[in-house]
Amino acid sequence: ARAHNNRGNIFLARDQIQDAGQQYDQALSLDPTYADAFFNRAIAHERNQNFQAALQDFTDAAKLYRSQGNDRRGREAQAKADQMQQALGTTPRRQLRLIPISKKFE
Repeated sequence: ARAHNNRGNIFLARDQIQDAGQQYDQALSLDPTYADAFFNRAIAHERNQNFQAALQDFTDAAKLYRSQGNDRRGREAQAKADQMQQALGTTPRRQLRLIPISKKFE
């Protein structure tokens, strides 16, 4: 899982969002409690302007970080989730357009 997450980070740094998302999907299929992969996939969704999926992944990351005793990262992920919620709440027409069929990158 860690190798896929790291490859995703490389793709994300190169602005290859689709490839990054697929790597994070792979990481999460191997370890569904991998908070960093949720957080990183949320960033990929955010860059892809898929704000609804980003909100869900930031929220999941925040819960996992807290359950794993990483309160600092939990607060960071929750702050990002709150930003996504605010963005979605202020642009309802855009929200409808951006709701994903799946959280996965395909």
